[in-house]
Amino acid sequence: MGAGTDPTGPASGEPASSEPGEDTFADILATAGEHLAELTPAEIDVWTSSALAVWREPGDGDPDPVDRRFLRYLDASESAEAATLAASARRLLAARPEPAPDGALSLITARADGRSIALGFCSGTEAAHSLLVDVDDAGLLRDVQAGPGLEQLVEGFEDTAVGVEEIDVAAAAASIAEGWRRAVAAGVEPTETQVSNDALARARLAAAGHRDLPRPGAPAPVESARDPEADAAAVATLATALPASELTVDEARTAGAAGRLVRWDDPPPLRRAELEALASLEWADWLGAVIGVVREGVGAPVTPAGLVDHVNRCPEVTTSIPKRDRPWFEHAFAVVLEQWRELGVVDADDRLTVTGERTLPAALRQAWG
Repeated sequence: MGAGTDPTGPASGEPASSEPGEDTFADILATAGEHLAELTPAEIDVWTSSALAVWREPGDGDPDPVDRRFLRYLDASESAEAATLAASARRLLAARPEPAPDGALSLITARADGRSIALGFCSGTEAAHSLLVDVDDAGLLRDVQAGPGLEQLVEGFEDTAVGVEEIDVAAAAASIAEGWRRAVAAGVEPTETQVSNDALARARLAAAGHRDLPRPGAPAPVESARDPEADAAAVATLATALPASELTVDEARTAGAAGRLVRWDDPPPLRRAELEALASLEWADWLGAVIGVVREGVGAPVTPAGLVDHVNRCPEVTTSIPKRDRPWFEHAFAVVLEQWRELGVVDADDRLTVTGERTLPAALRQAWG
């Protein structure tokens, strides 16, 4: 079977083009094999919620058809991990009225812009866990995380500046649900942790009587900025620094793929967080990184930190990356490096290849041309 095929066949009326496929499922199952055996039942539900978030990521705003496809993949697999995930996923997606919340805390901090609530479940058992929720002073939900049981949570806050106060369970659940609805109505984009815990939070809040919570609208698409004057200046600088070479058909194809990391009309098939990292790289960052690594030549080591150094040391680039921003730019270049590795621009040891030396300058020219 090729990537994106469904081992049980697509259900009638369910789009296949925007849904994740076999490769995504294999990655989830491989990771599950490394972790699930060590987890408690509550931790498995948390893990499954995160897996559903990964699975849903390429889909559209309605995850229900995508979720059903995930269950079909799980049912078609003969692995123990798949059976464990399937049971957990069905519990979450059915939003069964158990476990219901049995405790709630208000977390008292120095925050002046809202409050934090911990809603506890299965207290005093191995399955004890909680939802940790931030609600701002306008009553909008800002984050949802999965946490330990309330007793363990209180112990963890001992000797810290965080105080805890018991509050009414029903009122706490109602505050969270209302904050959820207000945030969606206001168009607040959910955090990564909220997305990861979406299935878990929906199931647990449904058990507290709050079903059919709205889904946030689709986030604005990630776009790569266009500035014709800056592009022209970048191409002129590149022409002086690295003369053009005539490429083979295969090299031109690689250059085109690498160029799509720099500039795109249709985003490359990456997760949103990766696209946001790529979109944050400006022409000077790309120019400094590529000029630096190509000048070092074939076999030169390529690392995220090294690419940042190239930007800061490139004589053709007059700007530099401040020390405080370095971690973010190293993260962005880590996304780049992973894609370069797949394209053969660097080898398995992250050293520049002949293909990389010849195609990276052309990739920038295509992106900015």
